[in-house]
Amino acid sequence: MTITPALCIHELLLPLVTSLQSQMRTHTMRTADAGYHSEANVRELHEQNIAALIADNAMRRRDERFATQARYQTAPPPLHNKTPNPVATGGFPPSAFTYDA
Repeated sequence: MTITPALCIHELLLPLVTSLQSQMRTHTMRTADAGYHSEANVRELHEQNIAALIADNAMRRRDERFATQARYQTAPPPLHNKTPNPVATGGFPPSAFTYDA
């Protein structure tokens, strides 16, 4: 039995663009979100002279229009605070249980 690895989302872009070529006009701009960004996709689209805009993961950090929007600011790593969380107290004491032999 041969196991075929699952395709990554960015591997689906070129087959989709190719299958839709007959629907496109010379002025059609293809757009895709960051999930489709890869060096291979960008290179292949360029080599085929296909106009496309594909966002990358750093786009919002570079775009000055997002500079003042807190939603797109770089957040500290989620594990930056290494202090242990206090243990919750007040659970069930041993006397709350009974033993049935």
